[in-house]
Amino acid sequence: RLYISGFISYPRTESTTYPEHFDLRDAVQQQTSHHIWGEYAASLLQHGISKPRSGHDAGDHPPITPLSAASENEVGGGDNWRIYDYVTRHFLASVSHDCVFKKVKTTFTIAGETFTCSGRTLISAGWTVLMSSASMNDEGPRSFQQGEVCTIREVVLREGKTSPPEYLTESDLISLMEKHGIGTDASIPTHINNICERNYCQVQGTKRQMVPTALGIVLVHGYLKIDPDLVLPTVRSHIEQQINLIAQ
Repeated sequence: RLYISGFISYPRTESTTYPEHFDLRDAVQQQTSHHIWGEYAASLLQHGISKPRSGHDAGDHPPITPLSAASENEVGGGDNWRIYDYVTRHFLASVSHDCVFKKVKTTFTIAGETFTCSGRTLISAGWTVLMSSASMNDEGPRSFQQGEVCTIREVVLREGKTSPPEYLTESDLISLMEKHGIGTDASIPTHINNICERNYCQVQGTKRQMVPTALGIVLVHGYLKIDPDLVLPTVRSHIEQQINLIAQ
């Protein structure tokens, strides 16, 4: 709906970089009237936009880009707004200046034992102003001078144990599929939907974790007994690489 209504560009594209002739300034200019990030977009134009980092140009369509400024009501609210909000923030962040921070590692000794601690001080928030999930704050201890002597207030020794990793989230799975070259931006959602419909796994919780079912676990164990390589991502990746070579 967002694409059909002219709010964003064609969404089914594998391009992650803009072609040389793409007018980035015009795309930013379209957002200067927005009631949420309009001032930020205007500031970008005033101080100069940054060229997005290089990626892959599939040659068909540019990366998903907001085409006009729109309010939550105009796009229909709900999921439509959440998608439009993320697409626009991500685009503006991609042409913003870097986030700059100072990181300090301190090494100190106590009773002959060496310890280290790290901290950071934010210098310029840059693109993280728009992406709250990536925002940074000052953290860790204050800066020390070389040779400085400090008073130890408390020494605590804690015991703990390791915990098994959590289930992959849907986002984690998509990232791994992209990393191994399995599927495309258009087909990856279909692949995930298929394994859910076939009851190999289920998407659960607010984190959208991919939880394998008993059927899915038995299927994997069956493949392992036949040929362990069948469950490796490299097999599917190799098949898709060969298909792409044929297509070329």
